[in-house]
Amino acid sequence: MQFVRRHHRYLITAAIFGMCLLIFYVFWHLEVAEARGKSRSLTLNDAQQSATAPLEAESLLSQTFYTDEAFHALGVVPLYDGALDGALFLALYDAEGGTLLAEVEGNAAHTLSGQYAVFVFPDPVQAASGVYRAEFSARLSAESPPLSLAKSDGAPAGWQLLENGGGAGGALCLQASVDRIGGFLTRFYWGFALLCAAFLAGLYLLFSFKVGITGLFAVAAAGLCLLFNLILPPYAAPDEAFHINEAFGLSFNMTGENISDGSWGTSVRRAGDQNHIIQNRFTTVFAYRELADNLFTTIEDSTPTLYQEDMVGGYRLPYLPAALGITVCRWLGLGFVPTLYAGRLINMALYVLAAAFAVKIAPVGKGIFAAVGLLPMAVHLGTSYSRDCLTIAGYLLFTALCLYYIKEKSKLTGKDLIILAVFTALLAPAKIIYAPALLLSLMIPAEKFTWRGKPIPRRVVLALKAGLALLAFAGLAPELWSRLKKLFRGLSAQSAAAAVGVSTAAAAVPNPDSVTFTPADFITRPGTMLWLIVRTFFSEFTFWLESLVGGHLGYFSLPLNGVFTLVCLALLALATLPEPGEESLLLGKRERAFGGLSTLVVAGLLVGGCILWTPAHYTTIYGIQGRYLLPVLPLALCSLSGLGKGLAKTRPMGRQIVLGFSAVGAFALLNAFLLILQN
Repeated sequence: MQFVRRHHRYLITAAIFGMCLLIFYVFWHLEVAEARGKSRSLTLNDAQQSATAPLEAESLLSQTFYTDEAFHALGVVPLYDGALDGALFLALYDAEGGTLLAEVEGNAAHTLSGQYAVFVFPDPVQAASGVYRAEFSARLSAESPPLSLAKSDGAPAGWQLLENGGGAGGALCLQASVDRIGGFLTRFYWGFALLCAAFLAGLYLLFSFKVGITGLFAVAAAGLCLLFNLILPPYAAPDEAFHINEAFGLSFNMTGENISDGSWGTSVRRAGDQNHIIQNRFTTVFAYRELADNLFTTIEDSTPTLYQEDMVGGYRLPYLPAALGITVCRWLGLGFVPTLYAGRLINMALYVLAAAFAVKIAPVGKGIFAAVGLLPMAVHLGTSYSRDCLTIAGYLLFTALCLYYIKEKSKLTGKDLIILAVFTALLAPAKIIYAPALLLSLMIPAEKFTWRGKPIPRRVVLALKAGLALLAFAGLAPELWSRLKKLFRGLSAQSAAAAVGVSTAAAAVPNPDSVTFTPADFITRPGTMLWLIVRTFFSEFTFWLESLVGGHLGYFSLPLNGVFTLVCLALLALATLPEPGEESLLLGKRERAFGGLSTLVVAGLLVGGCILWTPAHYTTIYGIQGRYLLPVLPLALCSLSGLGKGLAKTRPMGRQIVLGFSAVGAFALLNAFLLILQN
């Protein structure tokens, strides 16, 4: 017993490690082990235009075809009416040497008419010449309907279809299964399992040694970001392909090598910076293997090459750190994959540093900043090329800094004013909808401003605050002016049409999706716009919550179990409750009112902006995602903290919240991986 008391923290750490591995072992047997036979489908011919003659008892269909890849299964499309009973046969030969490569029998009753029926070979086959002859036959019961195979009317070059030895037109529809994942999946899964178990066990060990919330958060954020990089690699985050193109383009701009004219739909990378398996927004296990196989590759030719791909455009500063990493990798001759990860890891490091410093300096709600920084969606974006990575990190740090100036620091020097001005200037152009949150600096009491140890006159302070406000909205002015002009043009056009009775019946009908709602609709059709917002709220509210905390990962193609969303929301609510001893540091009524109002204004700008992107025939608003509110979430939660009298924690819970979100993030990745197995 004394041994247990003395070494209890190590015993609990080992128990956590073992429990995590046990959970992974259960899922291995339930869902992962059988996926080792997973392969990619290679379509050889899929033009289902007609059918062969029915396969009789003694009939034989022979198809000669070409492919350079080894494959371990071959599929054809049976066509019939009713229910088959009997057996189907495939004999596969090397067409030039005549060698029998594989012979397979399948149960006809297990097929579906019009869908591929797959013959699986014991071992992968590959003819040296790449020329194959597949012979299909059937032995059906007397009650079975006639069976034909789908074919195209034309044949690929070099293909030949024979029916009972005689030539026939067209070619069979064939699909091969190639590139079986095999043992790689075993190694990858258990590598991920060991990393997750070690991460959670090690984090608990740090917790047991009373490491503070800032240090614990930094380790948790860095560990989760690395795990997210493993399961959700480059191109997996929302719109990340466009952000990657933007970072590469900026890298070539920095070295004066950009051959793109900047027109929409073009981007620039090196000739070797492409891989169709990796450049897929729907991550697959084959992308994992491709990334692993190319992790240490090099590229000798660094000549810029033009691609017909979109970039993001607009404010480019958030892409500068990743672009610097890409530039260094290009100079070193590193390949596409290590270059991709270099940019991601730089963004990740900046995200972790900024979020950890925000937790450190926040005078109130450290648990709130830690919770928001560890949300699965925030971590997912924080380790990607998305401009949201540094936008979220920047607003986390700016909000914590302003609260530090408001509640804790007694005097602000000239250096503090410069810091506020720099933050405002850098963050304002990132996304204009967040500009209201930058006005938090106006809440700093005027008496705190000093210059060389002396208080600054109130009028000068007001002027300084006005300057910060103008700086915050400097990037917003052109957009506001553009919207106002559209509003006036829309109103004028409608008034003129009504005045002269213009008939548009003979006008050309545009693409419905190209006609969107306009600012004028808010004035001329207020009822329609109100119901549009109400319908959207009731139909999309659940998705907003899920996309805010990370219930949907990847390109919103990985809907996690709803338990993760509920746990994240519960932990956020727990973080919002004041910590013991924070009563004197809680926000006052003015700061609370500002936080609530600015959050509502940001949400209003988000909704308004999305409405203007929404086609006019839609019944709900297009494009609203909860993740867009992550930069203002800490301010909103700090404004709610302490609002309810008597609602407070009885003991500090910030470090426990970090542990909770770390566990949620790790097992959310397990859930995401199991979903990726299905792709």
